[in-house]
Amino acid sequence: MPEAGWIPIAIHRPIAGKIKNVTVSTIAGGWSVSAQTALEAIIPVNSRPAVGIDIGGVQSTALSGATVFGIARPAQTELRGWRRLSDHPSRQEQRVVVI
Repeated sequence: MPEAGWIPIAIHRPIAGKIKNVTVSTIAGGWSVSAQTALEAIIPVNSRPAVGIDIGGVQSTALSGATVFGIARPAQTELRGWRRLSDHPSRQEQRVVVI
């Protein structure tokens, strides 16, 4: 390194894998070295059965075990109540209370 020359290092843990990139920086008057390594990853094989939930538009909910739950349909009385409650307050008739 042109500025620092040879820098003694203390390896705190063994470096696993092949070194790909080394960055040398100075922080608060001290030098720091960080290294990126390439390491072969072992992907474990999952032996458990698949479990999951699919939430879709055609079927409301389907489990990975082929259990399907249908879409819950509201009753007609509930729909009438929802329509009444969805009227925007600004379009409603203004009621004046006289005391």
